[in-house]
Amino acid sequence: DFVKAVLDAGAGSSLADDARFQDLLKRVDTKHTSVSFVDVTAVRGLIEGSMADAPAAKKAAYEESIKPFLTPFDALIATGATGGSTDQTHSVITVK
Repeated sequence: DFVKAVLDAGAGSSLADDARFQDLLKRVDTKHTSVSFVDVTAVRGLIEGSMADAPAAKKAAYEESIKPFLTPFDALIATGATGGSTDQTHSVITVK
């Protein structure tokens, strides 16, 4: 069960230990109540890897209609903070 595996996970490397993530977090707001992070480059790699057995037409459609719009982007990070006089959201999209 996935939930059990997550709850039973021991100490080890985590996203919070990743230097790239830490650098991105510093660019938004280090005092926050929520964090959203998308490694666009890694997601694109997963998509492209999963297409290894896809029909040629689907690969061509991806290469022509989707990949050109994803390739420039590296990552997205956003933080949210509540409890002050106003709620705040800070977002950064990095490009290569």
